Amino acid sequence: DARTALRELLRLREQGLLEPLPFLARAGWLLYADDSEGRSKGWHAARKQWHGDERAWGEATTPAAQLALRGHDPFSDGALAQRFRELTQTIFDAVIAGRVGSAP
Repeated sequence: DARTALRELLRLREQGLLEPLPFLARAGWLLYADDSEGRSKGWHAARKQWHGDERAWGEATTPAAQLALRGHDPFSDGALAQRFRELTQTIFDAVIAGRVGSAP
């Protein structure tokens, strides 16, 4: 399982070298870590991390993220939202649990 997870992470790395992936680690973790209430609580926390507010910086407001993502926002585009969810699940399942997919 761990080798399969590592292969999946390497596949995502290769894909990320070809195109920007709509994923930022802190926002992704907030979504992954709190999947209660149908992910609405985690989704809200991830959106706040992505955009920031008057008291906290937004992960997507950094120059590197702005350059890479070129304004693509998974919180305002349904297809990107789904891709962000998929990437979050894949990446953190692999890193945290050493597996691909949510199955135990």
